[in-house]
Amino acid sequence: MDARLVTRTCFDGRPLGQSCVPLAQGRRFSDRLALHSCRTNRPSGRRGAPLRPRVFAREFPQSNPWLAIRRSLGSGGIVLHLALVIAGGVIVAIAAGAAWRKVRAAQLRARAELARLDLAEAGAELAETFRAAAAATGMPRGLLWKAVELRQPRLVALERTTRELFGLAAVEIRFEAVAGGAMEDVDAVGNVRSATAVFVYRNGRWTTDGRTVFNLDPRQTLERYAETLEGGLAGGEA
Repeated sequence: MDARLVTRTCFDGRPLGQSCVPLAQGRRFSDRLALHSCRTNRPSGRRGAPLRPRVFAREFPQSNPWLAIRRSLGSGGIVLHLALVIAGGVIVAIAAGAAWRKVRAAQLRARAELARLDLAEAGAELAETFRAAAAATGMPRGLLWKAVELRQPRLVALERTTRELFGLAAVEIRFEAVAGGAMEDVDAVGNVRSATAVFVYRNGRWTTDGRTVFNLDPRQTLERYAETLEGGLAGGEA
């Protein structure tokens, strides 16, 4: 609070409360100090000497609420003040962390939705990329990856450790036996195999290293690897 100075004049022989006449009055009281000027009708030092004002000070309590708390609690007031400051900082940090987590979650959902749309629109080009990557692994032994077709459903999931987006797409795979290999005389080699192709979303596009989950569709694959993959990020299937 800004200071206001109160100056009063009083004369000997009269009560201070009745005879003091205010000479000048400021706008506000001081937080610490109010000055009062008193004049007497007695000579100071010798006859005819000019009147000399006496100035004395009286201390008023501060209007600062923190000071009032410290005074009311004594020596423990400073500790309380520090505790309140620390508690306020902790509350602000928690609120900021919660807001940041909401922003990150919103960004992740938006990225997952874009990835889902890209996977839904993927066709022969992505299927050929997957076939070439899978054939480069050399598995299954004695078989060649003849053709791959993308089917439905196609799901987007979040890898819990790396926080990367993975795509699980149903595929139909056709193999042929390696000439002169152990599988050449097996009639079932030409049968269509259903599996789940695994993709990862990096730098705004889907890529793959040819990983395949045989005999499971995307939903079953997500359930089997629930400890690693988290589904339900995008709004529906791709």
